[in-house]
Amino acid sequence: MLVRIVINSEVAIIFAILSSFFSASLMGNQLSIFIFSLVGSVVGAHRVAQCEQRSIIVKAALPLEGSTS
Repeated sequence: MLVRIVINSEVAIIFAILSSFFSASLMGNQLSIFIFSLVGSVVGAHRVAQCEQRSIIVKAALPLEGSTS
């Protein structure tokens, strides 16, 4: 999310792919860890795309509104 705010979306996607790859490598080359990390990074970056206030960053980290758990 911070890469998306500071730089741009293209760099954020590349960073998400690389960090997901390294996370999966550290966890024993598990594909599920790679996918989970990549999807979380992309969704987080997308939710802060139009960040104009600091509170948007906090809201992006919270679950979607209206969902039940």
